[in-house]
Amino acid sequence: MIILFVFLAAIAFALVRGGRLANLANIRLRFFYLLFAPLVLQLLAFSPFGANLPRGVPYIYLCSLLVGGIVVWFNRSLPGFPLLFAGLLCNLLVITLNGGFMPVKITYVWDENGQTKSNEHIAKTPADSYVIKCGPSTVCKSVSLEIQ
Repeated sequence: MIILFVFLAAIAFALVRGGRLANLANIRLRFFYLLFAPLVLQLLAFSPFGANLPRGVPYIYLCSLLVGGIVVWFNRSLPGFPLLFAGLLCNLLVITLNGGFMPVKITYVWDENGQTKSNEHIAKTPADSYVIKCGPSTVCKSVSLEIQ
């Protein structure tokens, strides 16, 4: 899903800088059609269907990064692609070293009877969970997620 977001953000950035969508037709990407595979794999992994594959999701995600990396490698002669390849390689390395999952720090902030309270937790596995006990008159102020 992030691939689609990055693609749309790049188009928006180019338009803001005075570029034209017609210029996309002049770019000759090798194996462009393979970029649909990571998109489909990520949709599969992070959809309700992927919830039934708790052990398979990290491997599906890693495969999507690998396929994206192959496409970027074959297009490394284009401007910016070596940097893109380095970023994909770093991301693939870190996620692989973490067993296909990036640890996430979750911070909750809430008001309970007029007092602001907070709690932090680092999820180290996809199955990691925990419970926060709140009293009456609790209002959630914010929830933030940070990749560790």
